[in-house]
Amino acid sequence: LELLTDPAIGAGNYTTATDEPLPGPGVYTAVWRIERADQDAETVPHLPGRFTWVERFATPAQTQQLVAPPPPAVTPTPTPTATPAAAPSPTQTPPAAALAATGAATAGLATGGTLAAVAMAAGLTALLVARRRPGARA
Repeated sequence: LELLTDPAIGAGNYTTATDEPLPGPGVYTAVWRIERADQDAETVPHLPGRFTWVERFATPAQTQQLVAPPPPAVTPTPTPTATPAAAPSPTQTPPAAALAATGAATAGLATGGTLAAVAMAAGLTALLVARRRPGARA
């Protein structure tokens, strides 16, 4: 991008744009850099030697996000619906292997739950004892 200020307008906000299209969706950032050597002959005498000014990176005014266009609309084709299975009768008991499908046995769940409860109780007891000791920090 290049910007040439208008002496009739002077300082203020200027808008710039590129004639070249951006290559595709993404986040693009333009950071201004002004160097003495790149200025017009009328401006150079007003700048200190070896003058360079660089804008902070990624301010909102210099960042542009291009979003990919949405995919074309597709008309969904109806799919045949499956016939629902017959509901079990209220007197029928669920199969014993219902938990086995998850890979967990009923006995293992009870043992694991008991161990977790004991560990939590031991941790809570240790916390309470530590808080009651003189010089303990909370």
